[in-house]
Amino acid sequence: MRTIIDELGAPLTECRTANRMIMGIWKQAGHSGRVGPLKWQPHEGYSIDSQLRTLEATATAIQLLESDALTGRGTNTVFFRPATAPDNGWP
Repeated sequence: MRTIIDELGAPLTECRTANRMIMGIWKQAGHSGRVGPLKWQPHEGYSIDSQLRTLEATATAIQLLESDALTGRGTNTVFFRPATAPDNGWP
C-alpha cells in the first residue's frame, strides 16, 4: 500500500508514462487533481486533508486493481487480485 501512496504522490514530471493513469485515479477518487507537495516528501509530512485525500485515491487504485480495471506492473500486483481457489476436483 505504501508503494501506491508514494506513486500517487510522486511529482508528475517523474512519472511521464504513468501521468495520465495517476491523474485518472485521482479523478475517479473524486478529486480534480493530485494533492500534496510539488516535490516528493513522506506521506506523513502532508497536511491531514492531503493525507485523507491520498488514502481515498489509494483505496480507489486498489479497487481498480482488484477489478482488473487497472493493470499494475509491479511484482506485488498479485496481492490485489482475487485469490483463485485450487482445483481440487470439487464442483
